[in-house]
Amino acid sequence: MPLTYKVHARKNPITGTTAYYPERCGTSRVGFEELCERVAHATTATEADAQAVITECVHQIKLLLADSHSVELGRLGTIFTSFTTLPSASAADVGPDKVKRVNLRCRFKPAFTAYLQPNGAHISLREIDRS
Repeated sequence: MPLTYKVHARKNPITGTTAYYPERCGTSRVGFEELCERVAHATTATEADAQAVITECVHQIKLLLADSHSVELGRLGTIFTSFTTLPSASAADVGPDKVKRVNLRCRFKPAFTAYLQPNGAHISLREIDRS
């Protein structure tokens, strides 16, 4: 897996000197259809099966979040909601009207760690042992 980067100049605000750093270049985004194709290729599921399972997972996650559950996605992380609220002078004044906004959060818990190859041009992914 090659690392793609561009050279980025950053000026130190204190010393006024400029230093140059490699900055990761964004590559193309993998779409839902391609993800389903890849899952189908790597498993016994068909592309339609993969699409149905992923679509249903998203639907179930939405329903669970709406019912105030957190959803653990294995080694990927946890999706949960939080509130942005207004303060109340007493406990009796606390109610749903004090909720300004519901926030959707994802606590990413990577299952892999990226390591640079000795030549610095490629990365490899190694699974994290959580035992």
